[in-house]
Amino acid sequence: RFGKSHFGALFGVARALSSPGRRVRHGAATEDQVSAIVDEPMEKILSRLPLELQPERKGRTWTFRNPRWGDPRAKSTFSIHPVEFMKGDRLRGMGATDWFLDEVRDISQLEYLVRHVLGWQFVDALKEGFDPLLVMLSTPPETPAHPFSHVFIPEAEKSGTYFCVPASENKDWSDEDASYVAELCGGRDTIAWYREAECKLIGDESKLVVPEFEPNSDRIIAPWPRPTHFFSYIAADSGWSDHT
Repeated sequence: RFGKSHFGALFGVARALSSPGRRVRHGAATEDQVSAIVDEPMEKILSRLPLELQPERKGRTWTFRNPRWGDPRAKSTFSIHPVEFMKGDRLRGMGATDWFLDEVRDISQLEYLVRHVLGWQFVDALKEGFDPLLVMLSTPPETPAHPFSHVFIPEAEKSGTYFCVPASENKDWSDEDASYVAELCGGRDTIAWYREAECKLIGDESKLVVPEFEPNSDRIIAPWPRPTHFFSYIAADSGWSDHT
């Protein structure tokens, strides 16, 4: 709500208008979610476009033409897609030059989607001379075990393409914004605040095996050395009988 989805839609429209033949796709987990994310920013963005750049909309696709291309038949498209259904396999067979994935924290099979479905959609784009682009937008997932946190963010950091703006470093973040989000998060000293406002990659207390770990992790002085003949065992007490 504070900018990343608007940025994604704006960047997508800019890519669609940059050259003919582009197939820009914007996705989120479900159809309702991607519509809710994109529709309002698109309305604002298109209201500022000059008349000659206004697209034609049919269903979930906007078709753009740009007089600067010199050919009235030349066009590019911007479309929205739900990506969670069937792990994204329903998207197979499509081509794309650009993909914007929004709120990837809600996409449970993110790594499969990117590696086995979306990545292959760029093959034809490369052959056609385009510069394919994949952008992931999200607040941190509820668990650091999500692929966005432990796979794609480290990859982006290595390539210098990771961009993070916590509230404390956002010049456009107002006191009203902070108060509103703090109320939603139950205060400014909560896991929800650190994750939603400060973009910290920390887990939801209610979903952690040891909830006390996160707030006390800074007290860990040093790891304890494992015995030479260490074997790892995992045990669980279901608590069905005594609810322990």
